[in-house]
Amino acid sequence: MVRRTRRAAANAASILAKAYERNLKAMTRATLAGGERAAAQVRQAAEQAHGRPPGPGHWLPGVALGAAGARCYHHYRPPGLRPTSLERVPLIVMLHGCGQNGRGLAISSRMNRVAAHSAAVPGAAGSAGGALRAMRGQQLPAVLPTAVGKALGAAAQFTLLSPLLVLHGTADQVVVPSNARQLAEIRATATGSKPLAPRTLQRGRHLPAQITDFRRARRTMVRLAEIDSLGHAWSGGLGSQPFSDPRGPDATRMIWAFAQRDFRERPGS
Repeated sequence: MVRRTRRAAANAASILAKAYERNLKAMTRATLAGGERAAAQVRQAAEQAHGRPPGPGHWLPGVALGAAGARCYHHYRPPGLRPTSLERVPLIVMLHGCGQNGRGLAISSRMNRVAAHSAAVPGAAGSAGGALRAMRGQQLPAVLPTAVGKALGAAAQFTLLSPLLVLHGTADQVVVPSNARQLAEIRATATGSKPLAPRTLQRGRHLPAQITDFRRARRTMVRLAEIDSLGHAWSGGLGSQPFSDPRGPDATRMIWAFAQRDFRERPGS
């Protein structure tokens, strides 16, 4: 009787040990699988944040050093453009904001796609505040009273400032829409250009925009595009991206067309 009890206890212990071993192996496999899934999710998030956007060409990382410190950037080089070529080509500078990164702005604006099929043009910014601070040759604070801005603009009148395109949504809740008109008027004063009568631009079902051109002689020095009902977003951008509104007119195409027109209107061109 004692022997049978001992054998039964031994058999039960063996069964429990085998069950424990099976459960331990199952837990190990589940843990490893979960770790692999987590690692895959981390890799996917990293690729979405820093990987190259879709499309041809080269997406090259870099770091720029300046008085404010180091700033990371990505450089898109269209296919067919040889880095060893002695040919001088223009450069687009895209300044993202609103919690985006370079990849997000590239996907939202689809500027790389346009650059891959056309010649490069001067820079653009994804935020009015960033654009104001980035204006070369016009050292103005980010927020400036209109009267002071006009006075400073008048002092710099007829200096060699490049033409400016300002696009802004009338429903922007982040940057006051009146900033766009003030910026256009400051630049118009600085370049000695006069406003033409506003006109409405609307293509298909896209949101309409009121366009005001400021011209000096036969050259458009400033163009103001006030887009009706557009919020704080890239106009005409990819709808799946944040701060991007496909309902608006295509800002990327508008930037490109403005620059190409300026190339044609430049004296001596």
